[in-house]
Amino acid sequence: MVASAISLVFDDLKKSFNKNEVLARVVHFWEARNINKGGLLMGFELFLIDQKGTTIHAFIPANRIACYEEDLKAGVIYKIKKFLVIDNKTSYKVTSHKFLIQFTQQTVLAPTDHAGHDIERQNFRIRSYAEFNEAVNKNEDLYDALGMLVLINDENFNNGWAYCSCNTWGNVAANFQKKLMESVDKPMVLLATTMNPKTFRDVFCLSSTSSTRIFFDNDIEPTTNYLTWLRENGKDSEVTTSEVTKPETVTLSELHQ
Repeated sequence: MVASAISLVFDDLKKSFNKNEVLARVVHFWEARNINKGGLLMGFELFLIDQKGTTIHAFIPANRIACYEEDLKAGVIYKIKKFLVIDNKTSYKVTSHKFLIQFTQQTVLAPTDHAGHDIERQNFRIRSYAEFNEAVNKNEDLYDALGMLVLINDENFNNGWAYCSCNTWGNVAANFQKKLMESVDKPMVLLATTMNPKTFRDVFCLSSTSSTRIFFDNDIEPTTNYLTWLRENGKDSEVTTSEVTKPETVTLSELHQ
């Protein structure tokens, strides 16, 4: 009887073609498009987490998507082998890992039974306002933000935190609006992932990216804990709209930039 292969963790990987198996959960995946070429689909990007709680970024080129698309689902644990290990991107990074997994024509992606595999379902890189402010307009790391929701503008769905605004675009904005409309109670806490700190007309804001996910109140442990803290400390009664600036009309050219 042949013994089953021992799965590597991400920190075991070396920069080369890897024939060995890693066991990982797909936390999230999204389309990577080139906005400078009319939204040309470049591939799928994946956010993976292993048994040690370590995360890594993975990429499936557009010409390989059809090979995996049917079986690829967020939340599922997979055995992955025969892939290329390269340096992580220097811009728009969603993890701190030094490497990135790139699928090749040989890559095997096989879903496996979750039983016996203790792999986290979520992983966040929550940063403070000061840390976001230091990274503004650098387009490097995409961190996560957690805070009290002060106001949602019904006209343009710009969501404001007490000291900065959060702008959502495209599918992220549509999904946010849908989730908001389905909410029984007005949400108080919001966690937005992989936000890009930018200045727009000299105003600091967090801008959503194609990988952004948004969670409310009791969706996940961090938002639940923060909501509990707000209520226990009487902070939930301090919500005010005075911090939110009025919406301004912008051109399509400005948005594209």
